[in-house]
Amino acid sequence: MCKSSWQNVITCKTSITIDIQDKDKILITSLYLKGYSAKSLTDKFPEKSWTKQGVNKLLKKLRVTGTANKRPGSGRPRSARTEENVETLNGLVLS
Repeated sequence: MCKSSWQNVITCKTSITIDIQDKDKILITSLYLKGYSAKSLTDKFPEKSWTKQGVNKLLKKLRVTGTANKRPGSGRPRSARTEENVETLNGLVLS
């Protein structure tokens, strides 16, 4: 979201989503169980480039589901690469 001030200076606040790696999820989970908050985690590890919003999202997922891992079946299903489709495509490419 960009804002223009009275001095015609445009400032933009961008949101960059960075996935938290699995080893970091383990670290965040263990420290959260010891009482750390999202703010204290982002302050303690500034070199990790975690956002408070990203850590809060992970902690919410942990509270709701009991795990920080992805749910089974989440994401796009891989239904496009069936044997029938591969054979059809090979027939089209090779003809």
